[in-house]
Amino acid sequence: MATKSFSVFGMNCQHCVANIKNAVESIEGVSSVKIFQEQQFLKIEADPMPPLETLNKVLSENGHYQLTEL
Repeated sequence: MATKSFSVFGMNCQHCVANIKNAVESIEGVSSVKIFQEQQFLKIEADPMPPLETLNKVLSENGHYQLTEL
C-alpha cells in the first residue's frame, strides 16, 4: 500500500471537498482519501497508486480541480 500527498487547486468549499473525495475514491486501487481543505492538500492510500495523469483526468471530469505532487 502506497501513500502519497498532493496539492489541490480549485478546492474552495465543502462541496468541492465532497466532489474530489468521491472522484478519487472511484479510481481502482484507491482505498483512502484524506482531504485537508484549509491547507489545500490531500493524501491518498492506494495499491497500486494511480498515475497523476489519471487522478487529474478523473478530477477534471468532476470540476475544475488539479493535483500536483508534493
